Amino acid sequence: MDKKNVITIRMNGEKTIIFRDDDEDVQSETAATEDNNRDDDAFHWVLAEHEPPEKAEPETNIVDFEERRKEKTALSLPFWDDGNRDRAPKLPPNKRKKKRPTRRTFSWPNLRLPGRMLAIVMSAIIVGTGFGLMLLTLFSTSEMDQASSAAPEIETAGAVQEPTALQPVGSITDDTFTGGIPNLTVHVVQGGAFTTSEKGQETVQTMRSEGYPAILTDHTEPMYLFMGIAPSKANSDELAQVYQSVGRETYTKAYLISSDAGVSEETAEYLYAGTQLVDELVQLGVGVTLSEADVSAGKANSLAGAWNEWKVQLEALDESDAVIAAATSWTAKTGEAVEKLQDEDATGWDLQQRLLESTILYEKLVKELE
Repeated sequence: MDKKNVITIRMNGEKTIIFRDDDEDVQSETAATEDNNRDDDAFHWVLAEHEPPEKAEPETNIVDFEERRKEKTALSLPFWDDGNRDRAPKLPPNKRKKKRPTRRTFSWPNLRLPGRMLAIVMSAIIVGTGFGLMLLTLFSTSEMDQASSAAPEIETAGAVQEPTALQPVGSITDDTFTGGIPNLTVHVVQGGAFTTSEKGQETVQTMRSEGYPAILTDHTEPMYLFMGIAPSKANSDELAQVYQSVGRETYTKAYLISSDAGVSEETAEYLYAGTQLVDELVQLGVGVTLSEADVSAGKANSLAGAWNEWKVQLEALDESDAVIAAATSWTAKTGEAVEKLQDEDATGWDLQQRLLESTILYEKLVKELE
C-alpha cells in the first residue's frame, strides 16, 4: 500500500482510512483549494480581521455582593440621554414645595383654665349681655310709647278747637286775584277706585243710604270715590277716623285743580269770586261735620248775599254754551251748600256732599275753559 495515496482521519476515537485513486483528482482538489485561497486574499479588505479568542476566565464560587449592590443602585436611577444617572435634573421652581412661615399664636402664659370652666364664663357673659340689652330695649320702648300716646291727644284737641271756633285753617285757593283760572287745592277722603261706573255707583248708593257723603269722579281713569272734603290734611285725617270707626277703609290725599289756560277778565273775576266762596264754605263745613258747631244767622246771611252777587257775574259772562252750562251747574251746586247752612235740619254730612259735588263741577268747568 502506497502511503501517499492513503489519508488517515481520527474522529471520536475511531480511525478512518481514505484511499486516493489518482493524482489528478488530488491535484484538481489542491488547485481548487488554492484558487479559493486566492479569492479570499483578493477580498481581504471586506472581511473583518480575526480577533484573538478571549481568554476564558477561571470560574469561581465567590459572589461579590458589593458589585451587585452598585449594579442595583445604578439600575434604580433614571437614565438620561447623556448616559449620566447621577446628574439628573431637579424639579422646576414652580413645582417645589414652598416652606410655609410659622404662624405666631397668642397664648396666655399664666392663665390656664379648664375647658368646662372657660365655657361657663363665656356663657355667663353672653347671657348677661343679652339680658341687659333686653331691659334697655324694654325701657326705651315704654318711654317712646308714652311720648307717642301723649302727642295725638294734643294734636286732636287743637284740630277740634279750630273748626269749633269757625276759624280758617288754611286757604284752598289763591289769596289774590291773578287774572287767570284760580287754583283749588282740597284734601279729600278717598274710599276706593273703580274701573267701571256700575260698581262705583253701587258703593255710592250704599254710602248715601247710610247718611254719608259719596261722589264718583266719572271723568277720571280710574274713577275715584270721595267721601269727605277738608281744607287741610289734619282735618281730612279726622274725617277718615270717623269712617274707620264704622269699618270703612279710607285714604286721604290732596286733590289739586289747576290750569294755565287764558280767560277774559270778566271770566277770571267770576272764577275768583266763586273759589273764594267755596273756600269759606269748606272751612265751615269741616267744623260743622266734626264738632257739630252752629253757624250764626249773620254768617249764613252774609254767605247768601255773596252767592247772589256771584250769580250776577255769571249772567254777564260772554262764553260758549258749554262753558255757560258748566258754570251754571257749579254756581247752583254751591248755592245748595249755602242753603244747607240756613237749614236747621241739615247735618254736616249733607254740607260735605254739596261741597264735594261743587268741587267736581268746578273741575269740569276748568276743562271746558281749556
